[in-house]
Amino acid sequence: MTKLELEVHDDALSTINKIKHLNDSGIELIIPEGSILFDNIISLKLISRAAEKNQKIIQFTTNDETGASLVNMLEEPSGQSGQDYQPREVEQATLYVPKKSHFGFKKPAIPHIKFPKFKSGAALPVIILAILFGTVFILSKKPVAYAKVVLNSLPLTRSTAIKVKSGGTSDAVKMELKGQTLDTNVEITDEVPTTGEKLVGKKADGEAIIYNKTVEEIKLEKGSKLNYDEKDLVYVLSDDVTVPARVDDLVDPSIIKPGEATVKITAADIGSDYNIDANESLEVDDYKSSEMAAKTKDDLSGGESKKVKVVAEADKTALQTKVTEAAKEKAESDLKFKLGKTQRLIEGSVTAQITKEAYSAEVGDEAEKLTLTAYASASGLTYMESDLNSLLDQIVQNLVPQGHVLSEKQREISALPLGNSSSSILNSTEADMQITLKTFTVTAVDKEELKKALAGKSLAEAEKVLGSVGSLSTYSIEIKPVIPFFKNVPKDLNRINLEIENE
Repeated sequence: MTKLELEVHDDALSTINKIKHLNDSGIELIIPEGSILFDNIISLKLISRAAEKNQKIIQFTTNDETGASLVNMLEEPSGQSGQDYQPREVEQATLYVPKKSHFGFKKPAIPHIKFPKFKSGAALPVIILAILFGTVFILSKKPVAYAKVVLNSLPLTRSTAIKVKSGGTSDAVKMELKGQTLDTNVEITDEVPTTGEKLVGKKADGEAIIYNKTVEEIKLEKGSKLNYDEKDLVYVLSDDVTVPARVDDLVDPSIIKPGEATVKITAADIGSDYNIDANESLEVDDYKSSEMAAKTKDDLSGGESKKVKVVAEADKTALQTKVTEAAKEKAESDLKFKLGKTQRLIEGSVTAQITKEAYSAEVGDEAEKLTLTAYASASGLTYMESDLNSLLDQIVQNLVPQGHVLSEKQREISALPLGNSSSSILNSTEADMQITLKTFTVTAVDKEELKKALAGKSLAEAEKVLGSVGSLSTYSIEIKPVIPFFKNVPKDLNRINLEIENE
C-alpha cells in the first residue's frame, strides 16, 4: 500500500489528481490537522468516488478530531465486485475523541434526514436545536491565521577578482574558488579554397635534322640542346645521335656536303610557344654555326599550358587553425551538455589539441580546395554555483549590517573571465575571474520564533508583534474562516501560515 501525505491546503481536486498518478491499487491517504478537506464531508466523498472509479482502495489516516468524525460519517467500505456488505451499526454518541484514525475506502452515500413533526407551539425547541447544531458545525471548522511580512531591504554591491583552480579548494582569504576540469574528444572536418598556382600543360615535340660541317663525325647525347633564337626557345634531343662528317666533292672541292642525321626533339618547357613550323633554323648548343647546324624537319606541335590551383603551405596552416577553433567550439558545446544543473563552464577556458589529422592533398598538389579531418582532445574549466555563492557570502560578510542577513532571493551575480594575458590566466585548469555581486540585506527574522510569538494572540496583539519586526515595510494578518467570538490566532503553529518577503 502506498502512503500519500497531503498538505494542509490540498483540496479535493488536487488530491484526486495525485491519486490518479499512483500505480498502486491500495493508498493510505495521510491528511494533516487543519486540512481544508475537513471543511465539510463533501470533499471526502468526492475523493472516495474518484478512488472507486479508478478501482483504488483508499485508507484515510488523520490526527484531526473533526476529520476523524467526518470520516466516521462515511459508510463502511464496499466488498469485492459482486459481493454485498452489511452496514455498520450506528453507535451511541459518546465523549470519545479519536487520537489517530485509520479508515478504509468509503462508499459515498447521501444521508437521509427525517425531521419530526411539531405542533405550532413546539417550533421554538426546533429553532434552538438548529442553532446548537449550527454552532457545533462552525466550531468544527478550524480557523487558520494568514500573516505576511514585507521587510525593507538595503542594497549591497561588491566587485572583486578571484581565481578558479581545478582540483583546488574554496578559500575566502586567498580569494580562490574550487574548480573542476571536464574533458571531451571531438572529430572535426573542414575545408579551405587553395591559393597556390602552378602552370601545367604539355611539351611540343617533333623531328629535327642536324648537319655536321666538320671533317669528323660528331656524337650528340640525349638531352643535348637545340636553340631557337627567334623566340629564345630551347629544345632537347630525345635520343643519342651520331652525325657523320661532311663529304667534299672530288671534282669541285669548293662544294661541301654536310653530314646529316634526323633525331626526335622535345621542347624544354610546356606551352604553345614551342609549337613552330617546319624548316625553322636551330643552333646546336656548344657548337659554332660553321661546325654544326639544325632545322625542324616537320612542324613541332602538341605544346600547351594553363594555370591551375595547387595546395600552398599557407593553405595547410590556415586550415589547421580553422579546424582547431572549430574543435574548441564543438568541445564547448559538448562540455555544456555534460554540465550538472548548477555547474557552469567558464567562457574561453576550453583548450583543444589535435591528436590526429588527415589532409586530402599535400603541398604542391593540384586541388581547388583542401580538406582536413582532425581528431582533437579538449578540456574546459567549470565551477559550481553553490560554491561561488558560499565564497561570496564569506567575502561580503563583514559588509552586512548588524542584525541583518543576505537576501536569498534577490541576488544577481556576474562572473566574467579576465582573459589570458601577462597579468591574468585563462585555460582549462586555471582562470582569473571578475565577480560582481548585487544583492540586498534584510532584517534577520526567525520564522518559527515569530510564529510562536503570534500564537494565541488577539488580532490587535498580533499586529503589534508583527509591527515590532525591525526594518519593516508592511505587514498583514487575518484569520479564516471568520467565526464570531473566536478571533485569536490559533495556538497550533501548523495553523499559522506566515510569509516573509523582501521589498
